[in-house]
Amino acid sequence: ARELKMPFAQASLAGNADADSSSFLDVRIPAITFHGLTNRWADILHTSNDKLEKIKVPLVLAAYQFAAIYLDRIERKSCAAFR
Repeated sequence: ARELKMPFAQASLAGNADADSSSFLDVRIPAITFHGLTNRWADILHTSNDKLEKIKVPLVLAAYQFAAIYLDRIERKSCAAFR
């Protein structure tokens, strides 16, 4: 993120949320979750506050671009690079 001059933050999904990556992690397959949620996600997600206008489209695009570049870099490395 620093190299791409993109903002980066970390927010836990612990609690009532889950991600598709959890099923992989459950069987010890490395996985990563990219999301655009803040630590206040529980105040919005699946509540009456969960509205389309809360989505910041430019940030969704930036997250997509970051994930695409990140995954491309992973794909170019050998498996040994991650052991």
